[in-house]
Amino acid sequence: MDSFIISDRLIQTTEYRIGSVYKKVKLKQFTDGSFRREIKPAPWMGYVGPTIKGETGDVLYVHFRNLASRPYGLHPHGVQYFKDSEGSLYMDGTSGRDKLDDTVPPGYTYTYRWSMLNTFAPTKDDENCVPVGYHPHVRSTKDIDTGVVGILLICKPGTLNPDNSRKDVDREFVLYADTVNETNSWLIDQSLNLCLNPQRCRQLFNQKNEAFITDTLMYSINGYIYGNLPDFPVYEGEKVAFYAMGLNLGLHVFGVQGQSFTFKHGMAAFVNVLPRPGILPPAIIRRTRRYYIAVEEVVWDYRPSGKVLARVGKGSTERSRIEERFFTSDGAVGGRFVKAVFIEYTDGTFQRRKRRYKDEKHLGVLGPPVRVEVGEMLEIILLNKASRPYSFNPFGLAFTKDNEGAFYKNDRYSK
Repeated sequence: MDSFIISDRLIQTTEYRIGSVYKKVKLKQFTDGSFRREIKPAPWMGYVGPTIKGETGDVLYVHFRNLASRPYGLHPHGVQYFKDSEGSLYMDGTSGRDKLDDTVPPGYTYTYRWSMLNTFAPTKDDENCVPVGYHPHVRSTKDIDTGVVGILLICKPGTLNPDNSRKDVDREFVLYADTVNETNSWLIDQSLNLCLNPQRCRQLFNQKNEAFITDTLMYSINGYIYGNLPDFPVYEGEKVAFYAMGLNLGLHVFGVQGQSFTFKHGMAAFVNVLPRPGILPPAIIRRTRRYYIAVEEVVWDYRPSGKVLARVGKGSTERSRIEERFFTSDGAVGGRFVKAVFIEYTDGTFQRRKRRYKDEKHLGVLGPPVRVEVGEMLEIILLNKASRPYSFNPFGLAFTKDNEGAFYKNDRYSK
């Protein structure tokens, strides 16, 4: 529960912290060039801009109107463009029309032309659609931290329906993972006014106070933190494509609790956030494998031989230092500690431990290997013989909510 208290403290708006609410600039999609009727995104999209899709051989025309208070543009990854559609501001030696795309002033409209050529196409080893990013390139890190970011899908020919949905999957979801540095946003000055004491927060910001800066780092998915990401509506048996990527800070790991998925034509439980989608396959249960596992507390000796058997350091001095480290005395524990470990039993009486053979001695403090084949049901009967609560949480498997084995704050499904 301490982690919940710390998390709540970090998101509270106080006299010296902004909290979790910030001013952002968001990309929005409209039905036509009048820019009057917005195409509302799904709630889980957060502040991420509309997903732009196309197939190899297509030409995309993006009509961009800047309704914000400062100049922005649009710069794509993974497609071809001429200089007048690059959307990137830098000293490139161009002038005239070739510079109009770099930044679009507030209140102005510009049309970008992007070509999806074979040289940028998904290969035969890629999934049918490959996600890349698009964002302004005035000062890209500040632009992205401000919220102006979206995903562009490059698909193989014949993948998309006339309405731009995919033919080969039932649902598509975007996961944009980022460590957003709100103090790097173009709108930080407006966000500082959201403090209960704006003058105090502005002072901490100007002083580059480390604690203040740290508390403005938002480790988010689609702009949501601490489990606030809205639900993804999915039905059992559907094929789902997740487009997971990041453009700015940090390495992020993506996984679906209780599911495995295909990634680069193989099975995976977790992947690093890279521009590749994963498709969740339906499962067919063939048989059940049952394991009887107890959690027990044991005294574990990290050095059961009582000797230093491997060569370390130089000479006897280093060896003596290590010997002293593992010597149990009034001021030192030594090399023996109480551990809670998984131990396998033969049946539900939990009277007879399952024997570990010589070729399994290397497992040491690890629990028993749990083996199951694709399409089978895994059943774990867990007996807690330890002195505190424990559970069993597997990775890479599908499970129902009452078999999750994970403890976290989740009021969304409470009655």
